[in-house]
Amino acid sequence: QLIDGDDYLLQPTYEHCLDLARYHQPDLVLFQLSTSPKVPLADDYEGPCTGVEYMQTHNLRGTACGYLFSKHLLHGLRFTTMRHYAEDEEFTAQLMLNAKRLFVTPAKSYFYRQHKLSIMHRKGKRDVIQRLENTESVIFYLQSRLQTLPQSKQVALQRRIAQLTMDYLYNTARLTHCLSKLDETCERLHKHGLFPLPNKDYTSKYRLFQQLSKHRWGRRIIIATTLI
Repeated sequence: QLIDGDDYLLQPTYEHCLDLARYHQPDLVLFQLSTSPKVPLADDYEGPCTGVEYMQTHNLRGTACGYLFSKHLLHGLRFTTMRHYAEDEEFTAQLMLNAKRLFVTPAKSYFYRQHKLSIMHRKGKRDVIQRLENTESVIFYLQSRLQTLPQSKQVALQRRIAQLTMDYLYNTARLTHCLSKLDETCERLHKHGLFPLPNKDYTSKYRLFQQLSKHRWGRRIIIATTLI
């Protein structure tokens, strides 16, 4: 279990996650985060399924703190410490691909403290540039891993890459409010075969964004929505 220094586990609901680990021998337990220390008790769950099966039908939450996992899943997997942003996205996608027995529970078992001084709330120009560059490098890295994987894992990871790319484009619009910057990012992704976004029905939000982002008038709309 990975825990940020300013957060903590919510014991009543985290015990449920530990029970899943004790009695079901999972590779990985996926639970929910909370921004409030007061949470309802929960004892329901779904599983087991493989991480690949889950990734093929669900959007993956990137933060590594939302997973209880067996250390054998690591197989040498470590965080890329040179990145200040998006390192969780690189880590959790690969961790999930290795999971043979995944259980999912709605239990809110981790208190995620939000404060203005956290790295994710920094909006200085240098921080914005670094955040976007780090995210792009993670996307390119995950793309480079595709050809090393069997077909089922490729399909699962392709969905995750598409979701990350959509989020990256949206954050480019939200953090820069600059159409030319968004256009440049789309062109750079196009050279790597990542744009336009794959024509998939992953979610209704993804489908709408996919249609808008491939047209310049649609990218204008995306920029405008970030200004509201």
